[in-house]
Amino acid sequence: VRSAVTAEDPSVICKTLFELCQQFGSYYEHNHVLSENSVERASRVWLVGAVAQVLENGLKLLGISPVNEM
Repeated sequence: VRSAVTAEDPSVICKTLFELCQQFGSYYEHNHVLSENSVERASRVWLVGAVAQVLENGLKLLGISPVNEM
């Protein structure tokens, strides 16, 4: 956010959110979030929530209302 403000360039936030989506998509493709191991499952569910929160915050910074489901 700081670099986007300093550069007066909101596309920095867009690029960061896009990269996060790509990285998380790759992670999600290769890892079962609801695994049998309860510790692993809890960690992965927490990660999904954290990524969702970052995406929501970033979209709000850009003035975009995030959707809850598609």
